[in-house]
Amino acid sequence: MKKGLFWKGWIICAILCLMMGMTVFAEEDDLTLVEVSETQESDGLVMAGGHGTIQPNPTMYGLVGSNNTRIKLLFDVRSFGDSNDYYEILIYRGTETSAANMVSRKVSSFDEQIGTSTYTFEWNTTDVGKYPAGTYNSVCTAYYYSDLGNAVSNTDSLEVVLEDYRLIQDRAFVERLYNKVFMRSADADGLTYWSERLFNGITAGADVIVGFVNSPEFVNKNTSNREYLEVLYRAIFDREAAEEELEYWLNVLDGGVSRNFVLKGFTDSPEFSRLCTSYSINQGTVTLTEVRDLNPQIAGFVNRLYKLTLQRDDDGSGINYWVDILVKKTQTPQVVAHGFVFSPELLNKNLSDEEYVRILYRAMMDREGEDAGVNYYLEHMKKGMTRESVFGGFANSPEFTGIIASYGL
Repeated sequence: MKKGLFWKGWIICAILCLMMGMTVFAEEDDLTLVEVSETQESDGLVMAGGHGTIQPNPTMYGLVGSNNTRIKLLFDVRSFGDSNDYYEILIYRGTETSAANMVSRKVSSFDEQIGTSTYTFEWNTTDVGKYPAGTYNSVCTAYYYSDLGNAVSNTDSLEVVLEDYRLIQDRAFVERLYNKVFMRSADADGLTYWSERLFNGITAGADVIVGFVNSPEFVNKNTSNREYLEVLYRAIFDREAAEEELEYWLNVLDGGVSRNFVLKGFTDSPEFSRLCTSYSINQGTVTLTEVRDLNPQIAGFVNRLYKLTLQRDDDGSGINYWVDILVKKTQTPQVVAHGFVFSPELLNKNLSDEEYVRILYRAMMDREGEDAGVNYYLEHMKKGMTRESVFGGFANSPEFTGIIASYGL
């Protein structure tokens, strides 16, 4: 090569480099070389006129990553030992490779050792404003010096999809609930439905919990109150429950409130707040709508009548009916008690006089009837005292009046 041409080539090269520095180098370099794999020598690489090449590692194709992270990009580099060869990696937002769309750049020299290597570049996407969710195009180009300056050895590209890190966290939160509540992996439709509602701000964390534990899939499991609480501890508190904790909540449920009342206690807790914070989602709360949950003390009074007269738990709709009556004060507590004692359900049990009297002792005096007291009423009933009259004596007793007052009625 003639000396004049040689220097002319270097001058052109310098001008090109200066121009690149004025345009490309104005962008922040968000690619950092992390590591290089062991070089593999190959005799077949040594050939006349051979120059370095670069291409994305095959494992990178179809890559879906998250912004607000550091993504490791792998590139396969083939070197012929020429230190004048170098390569460049440019990342563009979208598919159009224009200067306006370029968001990151990295330039590095080929290894002086002949062979193939896999280079790992760390792409820093923690600046979410600079790297919003979407499609990105990574273009890698190998250059070598020729008589006319820089020349291209090869160019290849890699499409990378960045998802919003918040959507990924929302998805992880929902997947966790599938595992903890349903004891299975999430189905695609359900995962998309709940995670997108969280991401778009339609629902909060508590809303998703409500949707899971009140779903037909979970309700049809017919879990006991203890099993229900154990699920809540794992799903909401991320731990197993202590026995005393279970006993506390079992007593609350035994007081006539719904499971949603207890659920609200869990979702309003600091522990659930910390869990939501770890997934960057809004905590939210459970909105109580049943009249028994809005008036738990009165619900306790009605639930007590269910257990001590009908000897069963309430069915939900029944307790709400009676609580609503007491809240609106359309009937007195004594009249409500009369409704239980003389209900078709209890009458159809065909109780003996003694059984009837003993139920009144439990329900209206909060104790077992002593033999003398029971016999007193039995003797009078034999002489014509009606069950209505016996009930009236219990309903107006100081003991039942005290019970009523203890429930805020």
